[in-house]
Amino acid sequence: MKVLPHIERGIHQIHNILIEFRDDGAAVESYFTAFQRQPTQSGEVEQVDMKGRYLDWFVRRDDEWRILNRVVVFDWVENMPLPPGTEAERFGNKTPIGAPCPNDPVYTVF
Repeated sequence: MKVLPHIERGIHQIHNILIEFRDDGAAVESYFTAFQRQPTQSGEVEQVDMKGRYLDWFVRRDDEWRILNRVVVFDWVENMPLPPGTEAERFGNKTPIGAPCPNDPVYTVF
């Protein structure tokens, strides 16, 4: 959570969700893929490619399911240097591009 405000660009996807309902809650395994650009401890910016699973225990509170406990399992982590060139050069005419809140195009829709 400490690094989230410093992520310059990031994509986080959740997929392949397995849910097993039990009497006292639900056990859930969710695969994730995260690709983000962030500062290292020395202040340099790097890209990180992560893949793994969230192992969650959900409980029902006031008709809503909430995560009570989470274990993050990392199955792949690769730290990479930044690609050459600016974003404008790499993206070309592929616009609009995503941005942090409140500048992402989704905020004009909702």
